[in-house]
Amino acid sequence: LRSEVSRGYAANNNAAARQAKGEVLALLNNDLLLQAGWLPPMLDLLLSPQGKVGVVGNVQRRMADGSIDHTGVALNARGQLEHLTHIDPVPDPGNVRRAMRLAVTGACMLLRAADFWACGGLDEQYRNGAEDVDVCFKLRERGLRVCVALDSVVQHHVSLSRGRTSLDNERNSRLLFSRWRALLKQELAAVWLDALAQG
Repeated sequence: LRSEVSRGYAANNNAAARQAKGEVLALLNNDLLLQAGWLPPMLDLLLSPQGKVGVVGNVQRRMADGSIDHTGVALNARGQLEHLTHIDPVPDPGNVRRAMRLAVTGACMLLRAADFWACGGLDEQYRNGAEDVDVCFKLRERGLRVCVALDSVVQHHVSLSRGRTSLDNERNSRLLFSRWRALLKQELAAVWLDALAQG
């Protein structure tokens, strides 16, 4: 599908999802290098009969040096969202191939089309940032889990098609934090309680 103008990540993916015929959507950035075998672990996790998985992300390594750029999104003690860059030693006692997360990045995410549209798709008020986190929060609100398939690895150029700092990023953050204030305050309280418990 081609567009005459740059409509942004949310609008482009929504347009493509409207044309999709399958039950599962894979949202992918244009600066990824897909590794052999990246899809089956994500699909297995999403369709697992243990279930209640709403969206699956994966491990993303930087093209520049092979370091891990993403194993999920977390809130730090300063109240900022950040990419996790490690693999937990024991991510989930029930399934060592999965890690539970607050959110995953839309650079590479898998979700059911029905769940995607039940959330209204990606919110086009966001401009190339935070729409992925927003849809993760909407899925969590519906009682679904956000997971990372640790057996799935892709390489990522990381912000090759846009910069890391921009007024859009600031605007996207303000919109996200105003919409999800209660959830983020609850998460921040948990982060601080954990930090205090560890001294």
